[in-house]
Amino acid sequence: MDEISPRAVIAMTGICIYPGTEMEREAQREGYLVRGESLLVPQFYFSGMNPICLVKEISEKVSGKTN
Repeated sequence: MDEISPRAVIAMTGICIYPGTEMEREAQREGYLVRGESLLVPQFYFSGMNPICLVKEISEKVSGKTN
């Protein structure tokens, strides 16, 4: 992003978990999602990373940038 200097950047992370999918089973195996937990409220899967740490790292990288 530093090389092309865009006016704005939109970044999306995580994968939306759908019921009955391998992603749901993987999230359950990793303890991210409790078996039987409702997915009516969207849950997002972050394999091997803490989403709070990710947001903090992104905030640090973009602080001070005017674009």
